[in-house]
Amino acid sequence: MQPLSSTLTEISANDLNNKILADNITHGSLDSYICKEPFFLDLHRPQKVIFTNSHFEDVVYISNDSNESDFQFFNCIFKEKIEIGTLRENSNLAFSTCRLNNGMAMHEISTITFSMVRCSLNGEFAFDGSTFESCYFSKTLFDDCDSYSSITFLGCQFEKINFTEAVLQNPSFISSIFNDSARFKGCTFNHTGLIGVGSFMGSKFKMDADFRDAKFKLFASFNNAVFMGYAYFTGCNLGELYCSSDFSGAGFEKRVFFDNSWFRNLEIHHAEFKEVVSFKNIVCGNLNLNKCLFVQGADFLDAEIRGATRESFRIIKNEFLKSNNSVDALIYQAKELREIEKATSWQYPVEKSVLWFNKISNDFGTNWVKGFLFTWRISIIFYIIYFLSLHNPPGAWGWKGWLSFMSAVNETSKYYFKFLIVTHDLAFMDKSGPNAFSYFIDSFGRIFIAYGIVQTVQAFRKFVK
Repeated sequence: MQPLSSTLTEISANDLNNKILADNITHGSLDSYICKEPFFLDLHRPQKVIFTNSHFEDVVYISNDSNESDFQFFNCIFKEKIEIGTLRENSNLAFSTCRLNNGMAMHEISTITFSMVRCSLNGEFAFDGSTFESCYFSKTLFDDCDSYSSITFLGCQFEKINFTEAVLQNPSFISSIFNDSARFKGCTFNHTGLIGVGSFMGSKFKMDADFRDAKFKLFASFNNAVFMGYAYFTGCNLGELYCSSDFSGAGFEKRVFFDNSWFRNLEIHHAEFKEVVSFKNIVCGNLNLNKCLFVQGADFLDAEIRGATRESFRIIKNEFLKSNNSVDALIYQAKELREIEKATSWQYPVEKSVLWFNKISNDFGTNWVKGFLFTWRISIIFYIIYFLSLHNPPGAWGWKGWLSFMSAVNETSKYYFKFLIVTHDLAFMDKSGPNAFSYFIDSFGRIFIAYGIVQTVQAFRKFVK
């Protein structure tokens, strides 16, 4: 809990520095102060400084001239920006349960340990070009923050990093290097616009990258990123279909997992996966795979791909064929052919008609119900035309009473089922006075009825191919 202002002791920046310089400083000697002036915290020797339950109403400047300095803030409030000047190697900067209302700036700081635990942030946080021995943001969040708030680590190096369950506003790690495992499990990446859209563009992950259960609220950009260890993107955006992700140009040295993740759009162009990549149970509104190299294969088992390019469906189909999964391969072949049918113009009537009839007759070999309905409908259409072409059709108009009507229906139906048999005698209704047009319709109809029967049988056989 943050202390009330009435419980704080007001102190000038000069007196606060005098306390810090005192030789007998202890853990509790910088507790419950409020400083309303710009505060320059500059250490000239190895020293630990710990603030607890304090408020800083103006800008705070932090720097040191000595290695192994330790700055710690517990349950403090910073109303204005924190400016980090020169921090020597092996310095430690730690904030725990603090509120930073107006951001922080740190540029080209070398090899420090930096942590924020259970802090609440607002404003712009820039750490560009810095090197971190350890960077820890566990359960830190941008809470009730302005839309311009952001956190950027442009071109930084991280020896150890942990952002587990952090909530970040407009984050960007462009061109950063992660020398040890990058831990972003359960992290939330909020975006209020195009700020931070290139979250991890051009970054290099030398060890494992853990983004399990992360929530990328609008964008997840990993263009041209390099993953040298295992990459875990399992359970991302679970139940939320509004994230657009881009892994174009990325390289993956080890296995990659996208299992059980949800993406509105997933773009992967010119990417190389040297080991198996898993898309099991992924839910994707639109998938675009283009010129991707799966050296050891990709697993799309039980994936829910609601929309994709023709090339994407072709790649998935081929991956299933590599594993002898002909059933799922047929499903994605049908999806591929649907896209081809949409893209084919009637300027190419032969190709278009073949694709169109395959679509409406059995959905490219995947739907026997469509085959049955196609056969039933096409046979009725041709039978009606044939029936109307007869000189003396059975059950003609003018029946008297219910029995007369039922007799006409029975006679007409009997001939329909004979018509449905493609090997029926051409003269099966000679007594009704067929003409040349009748025989033409009869012969032509047999072709479409036989086609419908074949398509129905083919769709039934999809599980035994």
